[in-house]
Amino acid sequence: MLRPSSTDKRKRATDAIPKIQRGDVIIADVGEGASDVVVGKNIIKIGTLVVPALPVIVALIIFLLVGGGTAYYFSLPVKMPLNPKYPYFNVVVADFGEIDQSGKAIESAAGAGLSEFTFTTLKSTFKDLPQKVQDQFQLQVWHSSMYLKEMRYTIGRIATETEAQKLAQGIGANIVVYGTFKPTGDGTSFTPEFYVAPLQNEADEIIGKHNLGEAITETSLNLKTAMTERLELFSKFTLGVMYDGFGQNTRALDIFKDALTSSAAAQSSQGAQVINFFIGRENLFLAQAKIALAEDYALKATTAATPSEADAFRAKVAEANTQIEAYFASAETAYTASRRADDSYARAHIGLGGVALTRANLQSPLERFNDPQWIQRAVQEYSTANDLAARSNDAPTLLKAQLSLGNASFLQGESFLHQQDWKMAIAAFDRAIQFAEPQLPGLTEQYRMLGQTDLLLGNAYYEKGLAHAQVSEKEQSKAAYGKAVQIYSECVKLKKYPDKILQNVVVVTCEKYLTDVQKALASSP
Repeated sequence: MLRPSSTDKRKRATDAIPKIQRGDVIIADVGEGASDVVVGKNIIKIGTLVVPALPVIVALIIFLLVGGGTAYYFSLPVKMPLNPKYPYFNVVVADFGEIDQSGKAIESAAGAGLSEFTFTTLKSTFKDLPQKVQDQFQLQVWHSSMYLKEMRYTIGRIATETEAQKLAQGIGANIVVYGTFKPTGDGTSFTPEFYVAPLQNEADEIIGKHNLGEAITETSLNLKTAMTERLELFSKFTLGVMYDGFGQNTRALDIFKDALTSSAAAQSSQGAQVINFFIGRENLFLAQAKIALAEDYALKATTAATPSEADAFRAKVAEANTQIEAYFASAETAYTASRRADDSYARAHIGLGGVALTRANLQSPLERFNDPQWIQRAVQEYSTANDLAARSNDAPTLLKAQLSLGNASFLQGESFLHQQDWKMAIAAFDRAIQFAEPQLPGLTEQYRMLGQTDLLLGNAYYEKGLAHAQVSEKEQSKAAYGKAVQIYSECVKLKKYPDKILQNVVVVTCEKYLTDVQKALASSP
């Protein structure tokens, strides 16, 4: 048998691996026990398996990118921060849309640009706030332009209050900025609107839509210049709402007063009416805080160790009463200015009713009966607010008006009860129940207001039972007592929610009255 020459060997070897050129072989550490391994720039050969190198490397890179991208994606927040330990205040700027000639809401290039301008302006404005404010509150502003950069929530276009409410719930926002371009005879108008979500689990008259000014007409005003002025007002409005939401009413009052002097508020009756409403609100809250302080001083005067100590506490009561009256006067002035700007503004009537109801609540049942001006005025203002809110489909204000009418009716029933006018008392308690009870389903997640409504209804049924008992309507009396037991018991269950006012005031009162009505029911014939 002939042996091939050395030249033939080299040729055969070359023929066997024609794709491996000089300089293509790369040394690779493939591990102990491997055999017949070649690693090249373009292939990886392990035994009889030949794998193209480029696809493997590309696949590896894609795998790493996808894995890293997925980890990054899921690291992005899908909701705005809501940590109860820190006072986050969240603002989201939705995309602005446009109404076409057929009346359909569509996307808008101008709206997208103005929406992003609004976002960047607000973010810059909040960043320029004093450092102590930034340290005290974690102001967050979100916008669609942040998608997949800083968050993974699709904000989208918002055109209505209902959509703004849904967005606020979905993203965890306190305020939603939205609006829609609308065609007019002169061109296009734009009204920036602001939706305020429930704060601190409490139903309130500030929840819902607010307009800080008239519509901006593109043909008569430079849109961005006009929006800059409006956003300056809005940033103050936001800051005031933020302090209000965290119970710092004196600071909120100062901010709203400052906002009222801004050019945007001065040029627009609508902006002024909203800011005046908030000024009235803070004054009323401050009056209520002084009322609680005066009551505390009065109690301490009755338990003082010495006559001089009692006199000192009584002097403090007198001083607090003077301050209360001053706050009442300021609240009425501001609410009246708000109503004067637009008599159809339901919230202004809610505010005036609130001042009157607070005054009526300070009267004894006998004083309220002999001098019914405040309770009558409260009912009048709340009734007007109720009608206006129903007409404008303003659900949050309608809820507040209905509950307020329930409270006013209860105070009327209490006065009739003390005058032993049992039939009139029963009628008033029935009105209180008819106003308040249908609102319960709308309060399922607003625990403080739910507790307060339970307390109102429990009291109305309890005292209605007392009145029925006085006219020998035994079955009606027992039924009313039984209903009171049921509602007070529901109120007591709310103790599990971490709200100090709910736990220490509302639930404690429900527990006390629950015991009283259970005794009354047990002793009923």
